[in-house]
Amino acid sequence: MSARRAALILFIAASASAHTLVDVGMSIEAPRFVAMQQTFTYHVIADDRNNDNGSGIVITIVLPPAVKFVRASGGSTFRCSESKLTVTCAADVIIPGPNPIDVTVTAPATTATLHATANTQSLGSLDLTPGNDNAAADVVVYDAAACRQSAPTLIGPVDESPQSAFVRLSWSPVDGAQSYSIFTAVEGAAAAPMLVTDKTNASLIAEPGRSEWWVEATFNNCPPQDSEHRHFTTTSTAPRNVVTYAGAPNFRAPYGLALSPQNEIYVTDESDNVVRKIVGGTVTTLAGAAGVAGATEGQFALFNGPRGVAVTPLDGYVYVTDTQNHEVRILYTGGQFVPAFTVGSAADFNAPSGIAATFRGNLYVADTANNLVRKMTQITGFIGLFTISTYARDLHGPLGVAVDQNETVYVADTEDHTIRKFVNGAGSILAGESGVAGSSDGRGGEAHFDHPTAIALDARGNLFVTDRNGVRRIAPSGLTNTVARGFATLTGILVDPSDRIFVADPPAHLIRMIDRATAPPPATAGRRRAAH
Repeated sequence: MSARRAALILFIAASASAHTLVDVGMSIEAPRFVAMQQTFTYHVIADDRNNDNGSGIVITIVLPPAVKFVRASGGSTFRCSESKLTVTCAADVIIPGPNPIDVTVTAPATTATLHATANTQSLGSLDLTPGNDNAAADVVVYDAAACRQSAPTLIGPVDESPQSAFVRLSWSPVDGAQSYSIFTAVEGAAAAPMLVTDKTNASLIAEPGRSEWWVEATFNNCPPQDSEHRHFTTTSTAPRNVVTYAGAPNFRAPYGLALSPQNEIYVTDESDNVVRKIVGGTVTTLAGAAGVAGATEGQFALFNGPRGVAVTPLDGYVYVTDTQNHEVRILYTGGQFVPAFTVGSAADFNAPSGIAATFRGNLYVADTANNLVRKMTQITGFIGLFTISTYARDLHGPLGVAVDQNETVYVADTEDHTIRKFVNGAGSILAGESGVAGSSDGRGGEAHFDHPTAIALDARGNLFVTDRNGVRRIAPSGLTNTVARGFATLTGILVDPSDRIFVADPPAHLIRMIDRATAPPPATAGRRRAAH
């Protein structure tokens, strides 16, 4: 038996021996406001975040003393009972993923703030992540007779009017309002609060396309009130600053980028054959030996031209496409050293490049030289074991792949100059014209790309793509605009929670950061945030 194969078996054996390890994270969903004597439900989630069943799980939910208990249900998973406003739900086994419990109560006949808590105990399993074992939720009970505030009335701009990238908004004041939150949704992207102010006017930076906007007035002890919704259309793009985030001598040819749940940036260096990490501007080598190509596994792993990198959100494992070895590797980052092992071999891959991870740890890989996208599905009960299947075929040298929370898959079909969208395996062209390279912006096939390379999603469902024109943004509607021009050699891309864009520029040996757009605020504007 080869040393390489033996190391992999030892790794799998270590995983198999840890079947009793779980990570049960607790959360509570509840309405923000309820009227006096209204019946409502606490939706409690015990989320088994490990890829294995949990056993002997007990959930304790402590209800506020002022409520009246109605019922509790844990479905077929939990057996629930209630005593003195404490609900106890026990399960012999819970499966990976969310395991819900619904607790219904009636609010008191007086105004109050209701505080509920939930806690998990793993009696038959070992939970090594106690930090997420507790959850809480506050609900404000209000007097409907006393809460008769009106909603704001929008003043400007006029509905469906054209606007520049810097949009001035105004609305009527509302008696008793503590603040106003401005929401926007651009070209099918998820709605998001853009700014909060105590004024009745503000300035926004808007992305190109048709924006929906409205104002929410918030009060001290009453539910918020939303204005009517209006729309405006922006055709220009606000400029963004592009700066060097990291560079030589730390990088020779950075290629792939990924962001961890802790906002650490992982970078593959294709020429240096290593995987690096950036934390607070400090660059360290995570795995591999600088300048040394190889295929060794384990603590002293070697790589050969690694390109793609992804981090699984729940467990923090790092996956790398070791392109010239035609493999996919897992990097275990939880110990004093970082071993790497093969989880997908040359029997399944030919020069894999982009890789993307779902929330639950399944992987999608751009199998470039095979003109495919492969899906790697975790085998329950094991770390680093997957079934590998073909998810999409008949592509054209795809280099980039991204996946959203619904497992909709997006592919940079590089030699076809298109961005493709796959829903349950059924594909269509989201943006670009098949076989036609170009640089034009527009909607759907009106836009043109030149060898799109990497692709990433932001929190609202917008896609960001690197091609030989620079960085492009594709809204969920398919409208494409160019965010940054003048960069013909960009590869990897990511978008952080602050809406900053990071790109890898291999020939320049740099990681570049494209900052959020900024605008001069009007004298009466509140706190600003760039709108996307």
